[in-house]
Amino acid sequence: MVPLPKKRRTGCLIVIIILLILLLAIAGLAAMVFGLFGPKNLGVEYTEADYQSAMEKIGTEIIFDGQEGDNLRELTLELKEDGTQYPVAEFDWQHDNFQRRSFELTPEEATALCNEIAPAFYWFERTQVDILPGGIVEASGTLRLRKALQDHYPELIDEVPFPIFRKVNLYARGGIEIRENSLDLAPDTFRTGPIEGISTDMLDENAHYFEPLYTSIPGLVIHSLEVTDEGTFAVDATIPQRTTVTRRQP
Repeated sequence: MVPLPKKRRTGCLIVIIILLILLLAIAGLAAMVFGLFGPKNLGVEYTEADYQSAMEKIGTEIIFDGQEGDNLRELTLELKEDGTQYPVAEFDWQHDNFQRRSFELTPEEATALCNEIAPAFYWFERTQVDILPGGIVEASGTLRLRKALQDHYPELIDEVPFPIFRKVNLYARGGIEIRENSLDLAPDTFRTGPIEGISTDMLDENAHYFEPLYTSIPGLVIHSLEVTDEGTFAVDATIPQRTTVTRRQP
């Protein structure tokens, strides 16, 4: 495995994304201005085969509103094409049959999971995850800021003394390692919109706001996640093998 450079523990968004990739949510992120241009293009392109390969490695069967298998995949693609977004609170989530699985994800597979596994619920879009020489993780994408706040911190929306952007482009680069859900990072660069140089102290002080984004699956345990010499994410995790999502009755 590639050793990490000297690092600090923090709740940086790059960790959130990598975690969301692993199950209904994992990856990290980029861009120059709030919503005016797309996120930084890292050159990571994926195919349907990458997504199917990643899902086979994870092993999770997803049932959404009675749809599963090929029918669910077709519905998911339609929702993504239409830009449909669902509030998390309007659905019940049941996770069953937890199993420990070890596998490796390529950057293409990780990127595919970020964008395809649950686009109607996901807080990020147009996400890319890459591994640079030396084991450095680079990630970019667009955070659906208003949706993330509405799903987890609706009380903050009225407290913020300025208009909340609907979307924010993000970019992050640095080392990453996870042990028993404990996140260790060595953030080298982090940008949100035009703001550069966000300090690790600032991330540390606000880390508690990120926790619901990567603990939204009760029982999910990332025993280890690290970058290999071959440029993949090596994952050892206890993961639900069946997730059932049903719409709550009014």
